[in-house]
Parts: sequence; structure tokens; C-alpha cells
Amino acid sequence: MEPQIFYQLLIPFVLSCVGSWLITAAPKLDDWEPPSFWQSFSLILPGVLLVGLAILVADFGRRGILEQPKEWLSWSPKSRWEWLVLVVPVAMTLFATIRSLVSSASKLSQLMWPVSMFLAISIMAWCLSDQAKGNRWSWEVLFAWMVVGVFAITMNLASLENMITSGSSRWALLILAGQMGCVSAYAAQSYLSLSLWITSSAAIVFGAFFCSVFRPAKDQSFGLWHLSIVMIPLAIATVPSLFLADRYSMERLPLWLIGIVMFLPTLVWFFDIVYTRECRQWRRILFAFLICASVLATIIILTKPFESEW
Repeated sequence: MEPQIFYQLLIPFVLSCVGSWLITAAPKLDDWEPPSFWQSFSLILPGVLLVGLAILVADFGRRGILEQPKEWLSWSPKSRWEWLVLVVPVAMTLFATIRSLVSSASKLSQLMWPVSMFLAISIMAWCLSDQAKGNRWSWEVLFAWMVVGVFAITMNLASLENMITSGSSRWALLILAGQMGCVSAYAAQSYLSLSLWITSSAAIVFGAFFCSVFRPAKDQSFGLWHLSIVMIPLAIATVPSLFLADRYSMERLPLWLIGIVMFLPTLVWFFDIVYTRECRQWRRILFAFLICASVLATIIILTKPFESEW
């Protein structure tokens, strides 16, 4: 267990901290004095590579090949979702390149949404289409889950972005980490490798959160915050991971609870708007924590983790 804690939590957290710090050190976009491509890319790219390295380290550590370089080239995914280990870093690199190429803040904000939606649809289709094989799911059910999943991703991204731009950028990433914790706890009962993937992703989000405490966002448009480069791909990957955790679960959760986990960032945003938006920060943090902790506790109570062959 100790090596897994080291590979799944500590190393991803440290690499994410350093990588996120480099990303946020890049110059802020300014329509009046836009930074050059290399001014941004020379800081953002190394940061993204470190975050991507954190994902690979966690996956190789889970497979037991991290300390065996000769085995690295033998890496092969058993399921389609395992390609997320490569897809998420590539998506982060794509966002880093877009941010560096587009010098206008307004143009970048307009571009981030369609790119995010394309990634959401592609990742959902890739991960869930595996379930159509062997008649696990009919194509009608698969399409319905894809529509619901993309809608959930859209709402969650918009909710997180609104939280970030409303004065909570120092702690809003904890909401995403809370959702990941719920998915990991659910997957742990029957799909341990999927649970470890989500756990290491949460550690990366915690690393980005640690950086955001010292470098909060001040941008008011979607995707302009530096750490959106890290947040968006991981938030997208969380929803199909939840669907797969439910698909392979031995003790399936009630549908209403699945829905709460799926829309958890949106739920926290809604209650924040209604009850705590005008309150002090510590009350907003406490309220968000209580919501996430209540959902996580409910999942832990309703499921019984056991050792799995997955």
C-alpha cells in the first residue's frame, strides 16, 4: 500500500504543484499588449509536461512498471478508458498551444468552449462505445448516456468557471476534487484500477489547488484562467469514469445519487448562488465542503469495497 500512496498521491501532487506554478507564471493575456507566443509557451508547455508526467507516473506505478524502464514500451490498455492516460495530457497540450497562439483574450474565450465541447463528445464516445460490444448496452442507451454526460460536463465546466470568476478561485478546484473522490469511492468496490486513476487525478487537482491558493484568478471569461488548461480535461474525464464505475459496480447506487455525483459541481454552484454567494469566503468553503462530504459519506455507507481483479 505504501508504494501505491507514493505513486498515486505524493508524486502526482508534487509534479502538479510545480507544473501548475509554471503555467500560472505565464503572462496574462491582454488585448492591448498581447504577449508573444514564446513568452507564454516557454512556461506553459513545461508546466503541462510535468502535469502529464504526473499522470503517466501514477499509471506506470499502478501497473508496477515504473521502476522497470524496459517494460515501458510494452504498455497497452486493456480497456478504452485507459487511453485517458495519454488523451488527457494531449488535451492539456492542445489547450496550452491554443492559449499561446491566440493573443486576444476575447478570441481565446470564444474558442475554448467549442474545443472543450469537441473533447467532451470525443472522450465520452470513445470511453462508452466499448459498452456497445457484446450487447452490454444498446446503441440507444449508449446515445442517451452520451447526451446526458456531455450535458453534465457542460454544466460542470460552466459552474466551476463561474465559481472561479466570482472570487472563489483559491478553492473552487476542491469541488472538482470532491467529485473525483465520490467517483473513486464508488469505483473502488469493483474496479480498482479505475478508482486509482481517479484518485491520482484528484491528487493532480489538489496540486493545482495548492498553486491557486497563492495565485488566484482574476479573469472574468471562460478559459482565461491559466489553470483551466489542467481543469478542463480532468473535469471532462471524470464523467465517463463515473459511468464506467456504475457499469461495472457489483452494488449499484440509486439513480438519484448517480445524478448528484454527475452534477456535483453544478449542485455546489447552485447552492452557492442561492445561499452563500454574498457571504464570507469561509462560509462558502464550509457549505461546499459539507455538500461534497455528505455525498461522499453516502456513497461510502451504501457501498462495500472489496478486492477486485480489475
